[in-house]
Amino acid sequence: MKKVFLLGALALLCGSAMAQESEGGKPLSMTPSYIGNMLPQKDVPQISLTAPDIDALISEDERIAQNPSKPVRIGACIASDISFPKSGMLVRQPDGKNIWFAKITVSGARALGIYYDKFKLPDGVKYFINNSNGKQVLGAYTSANNPDDGKWVTDKVQGEVMNLELDIDAGVDIDSIQLHINNVADYYKGIRYLQVYADLISNYSTNVANKTTNTLASWDSSSSCEINAICPIGNAYTIQRKATVAIQYLGTGLLLGYVLACTGTLMNNTKQDCTPYVLTATHVEASNSTSNTTFSQWQFYFLYETPSCAYAVSLGPPAGYRTLVGATFKARASYDSSSNSLVGDFLLLKLKGTLTTADSAYFAGWNIATTATAGTYTCFHHPEADVKKVSNTTSVSANGNFNGGGQNTHWQVNWLNGGVEEGSSGSGLFDPNGRLIGDLSGAPDPNACMGASGYTMTTTQAEYSKLTLNWSYVHQQPSDSTTRLKDWLDPTNSGVTILDAIPSGCLISSAVKSIVNKPANSFTLCPNPSNGITYADVNINEAGSMKIEVLSMLGRKVLETIYPNAQPGKYQIDLSDLAGGIYMVKISTKNTFMVNKLVLSK
Repeated sequence: MKKVFLLGALALLCGSAMAQESEGGKPLSMTPSYIGNMLPQKDVPQISLTAPDIDALISEDERIAQNPSKPVRIGACIASDISFPKSGMLVRQPDGKNIWFAKITVSGARALGIYYDKFKLPDGVKYFINNSNGKQVLGAYTSANNPDDGKWVTDKVQGEVMNLELDIDAGVDIDSIQLHINNVADYYKGIRYLQVYADLISNYSTNVANKTTNTLASWDSSSSCEINAICPIGNAYTIQRKATVAIQYLGTGLLLGYVLACTGTLMNNTKQDCTPYVLTATHVEASNSTSNTTFSQWQFYFLYETPSCAYAVSLGPPAGYRTLVGATFKARASYDSSSNSLVGDFLLLKLKGTLTTADSAYFAGWNIATTATAGTYTCFHHPEADVKKVSNTTSVSANGNFNGGGQNTHWQVNWLNGGVEEGSSGSGLFDPNGRLIGDLSGAPDPNACMGASGYTMTTTQAEYSKLTLNWSYVHQQPSDSTTRLKDWLDPTNSGVTILDAIPSGCLISSAVKSIVNKPANSFTLCPNPSNGITYADVNINEAGSMKIEVLSMLGRKVLETIYPNAQPGKYQIDLSDLAGGIYMVKISTKNTFMVNKLVLSK
């Protein structure tokens, strides 16, 4: 049976003003003290763009779904030339501030987004975007959002109108503002949660049922047998769920001019330094690019999931998700878009942004396994333009392949609950201990989840590219750091085959120092503060006996563990039985000892 790539649509919401990195707040045009000075809507310069033939694209997508050799799109780009200040109107305010207005209109659009090839805001400038009725406001974007290469993207806005506003403090040099829009995206999938911002909310159920022109809910729902990630079968895998990310990006090659999507996983590495690596599938980027420019406008959505197992779309966007923009290339298996066969299928990127405790994300652990073990295997993913879902199985074989691309290159999965669909590509398969062992290439059926309602479905398969194969990836020569995973996920060259997950809180812990270039004979603690479990990331000159002691502030030893043959790496310290307070962690070797403070919060 021929297998198809499960690359496709993704439901990514811009409903919350804080979803993308921004300061929040409202534009001056919505502030009472400035409203009297505003331009009438009819006087705001309007840029009218010609909409793509969305109905034709949808019909084409339906044909492709029956013969799925190409990915599913979620939007089409409209080439544009919109810039500050020429495309709008600059209005000086009595207090010396300036407000720049512009309006982008694409007749009949359900949702719009913006891609920038120049974006640079000086201090003292705030940028907002809102829909026609003002119910949805994105921003404020500021100088903190400036990308290093000037390329940027802002999220979806409901409807056919986007109002742009730059609020400029008195004294700001107007000529220092750079804002140029070269593409406006017209979205027709992955937008149903934006319905809450439309004027038709009272007719929501009727519109969904009838798939009328004005509804946003048409064409972008995953199968009814998919299971929300927060449901019971995913409850035991909170860490894995919080390591899974949704990805949206511009197509390349034959897919140039369209917006695509897939799924990825935030990955831990043996330095335990919270470097934000994201693993997805190489086939999701058709041009086989290794250029950082290709990935500079990719969007990564964390915690894009429902807050409960049963969640009505009419309630609007799930709260708490966050978006980061941009990544740099690290490694990939070579991909030939003209072939349906695959040997290795991995793409590793490093996010440009940072994650903090507030994001509640996790860096997933991994296992370079060669054989399947008994137990339940789990996948979290974003199928068919929907929020995060969970699927699981107890049936996994190590003997899979992808359309004859190589024997034993993939884990073959027969689903027990849930399934995978377009948009699930690149999602991680986690073993019974919750460690990632592979990423999704595809399945025999592009609409794999077609079973009965509830948690029961007809058995379907999926193929996950093996981490153990992609680790060194000798199938691609010459083999170097750009063609394998081990250089990035095991930068200490420890040789470990199993690594556990860590929380994103490591990134802002005040007691954690940078360990990217940490000196010999040093260690860091993460998380710190801890609620019971912490990890000592230890760098020692040479292998040998090592002792870890935990001391109270009075110097009393409360915990001791001896490792006869210790090596550089991560060591768990369990303080669950201790009272909250401040402790000292002392690590001793034959030649030296090191001490760090640990805060235990209970």
